[in-house]
Amino acid sequence: MFTSIISRLQKVKGIFASLAINILMALPYTNLAYADTLPSLGSEPGNISLHDEYAIGKKVFVRIKLSQSYLDHPELEDFIMNRISPILTDQTFIEAQKYSDFQAVNKIRLFFIDDPSLNAFALPGNFIGINKGLIASIDDHRELLAVFCHELAHLTQRHLSRLYKSQKDSSDIMLLTLLSAIILGVAEPDAAAGTLSLGQTLALKKQMSFSRHAENEADQKGIKYLEILSVSPKYMIRILRRMQEKSALEGVGSGVSWLRTHPLTVERLAGIDGRINNKPQETIPLEVDENEKIFDFLRATLTKSDIEPLKTEFNSELEKTFYEFWNAFSNEKYVEAGLLLKKLNELKSNSRGSLNEAIEDIISMSEIKFFLKIGELDKADSLIKAFNHDAPVDWLMRELNRLRLRVLYSLEQVKEFEVIARKAVKLYPKDDWFWKKRASMEFRKGNAARAHFFVAKGFLAIGNEAGAIEQLTLARAVESKQQKILKLKIEAELDRLRRSMSGYLSPLG
Repeated sequence: MFTSIISRLQKVKGIFASLAINILMALPYTNLAYADTLPSLGSEPGNISLHDEYAIGKKVFVRIKLSQSYLDHPELEDFIMNRISPILTDQTFIEAQKYSDFQAVNKIRLFFIDDPSLNAFALPGNFIGINKGLIASIDDHRELLAVFCHELAHLTQRHLSRLYKSQKDSSDIMLLTLLSAIILGVAEPDAAAGTLSLGQTLALKKQMSFSRHAENEADQKGIKYLEILSVSPKYMIRILRRMQEKSALEGVGSGVSWLRTHPLTVERLAGIDGRINNKPQETIPLEVDENEKIFDFLRATLTKSDIEPLKTEFNSELEKTFYEFWNAFSNEKYVEAGLLLKKLNELKSNSRGSLNEAIEDIISMSEIKFFLKIGELDKADSLIKAFNHDAPVDWLMRELNRLRLRVLYSLEQVKEFEVIARKAVKLYPKDDWFWKKRASMEFRKGNAARAHFFVAKGFLAIGNEAGAIEQLTLARAVESKQQKILKLKIEAELDRLRRSMSGYLSPLG
């Protein structure tokens, strides 16, 4: 019965809320609580391999990536990854992961969810998701780093796989349910909750919770990772206590999803306090470093009037005006946004020499987005060309390349577009945006076969093999004078994918 259920689930496309519901409805919910201890960390027989973990996590990530819940924000993503890069290159960290070849197999992939609840989660295969609500709620970006380090520890210690292994009787249905439970938090939660019985809802809450042992281990490792970043571990205490207070004041429906999947106890807080010499959390100096200033400007780009203000106190008139600009721009008040942009440029000019380079770049890129939106392409193009003489900081290059292609696409400058696009897909192989933009250009030119081929490459970039095969098949079926090289590429890719999919069976079948 379970085998047939999994087989049917694999054929479901797009509507991942129903995927989760189907699994849960088919699952006996009498024995779901995780053991409070974990199997040892290592490669004992029966363990899920890192390749298997990636196959599992990818199934969930692909559905999130293709949903409306996915929040595409390359600047913020690359900023955070740049901030945590010292951990991934730290020799002690690398030595500790030798047993599993952690980074060599699956690179860390950060992504965001457009959801107001306070949540972050790790998926097998080194995926880490962070909700917009959590980003909006923190006082300092180092609190976000603390949450990230905790989730990173769940991955390096392979808690999801070890929890899975500790429940031998539940087979693959258990792990699928756990991952689907995460999905339920980001897609049609009301409809899903209405479909589940009370018993299933209670079982689901147990199923989603890490054990005390896993949480303590993640806290301990997470603190060590923060120390590599020269970030006080007291920031972990700060974010946990804020979540705890919000949950206590607002009750069960407070939206603090993270505490439901990562249970917070008095003992756990005391344990973290003990590891950092039990110094009071209130003594943390509220220093605003350069990275915090940059983060504040990045967070402003998430502003919309239909959610709580992301920030009400500002470090400068420039920062305040930037938030006001993005609030007007996001809510399509373009006349107001244009006036604020003039004021923003005046303030920026007056701050020359004292303004952080990354903040200058973020403001300039926001200006390009504004001119693109209102159709003033010459102004957008002029600003883009200014970056040719003064390139932005490295972690902003991916967004700059996106903007370059958007401007060239709008101006119909095909040759220059293709030169930059070819380079971009090599520089950012996991970013499907570039492949989709190339596909859009080919559809515009009337090259349907080539367009479908590029859509397929975009699907492959995020791990969606089934979608890639479908697009490659469409590309092959196009009646046109296809170039021989393109035909050979299509056939070779189809052959590779079919052999790969037929020769590998993940734990999910």
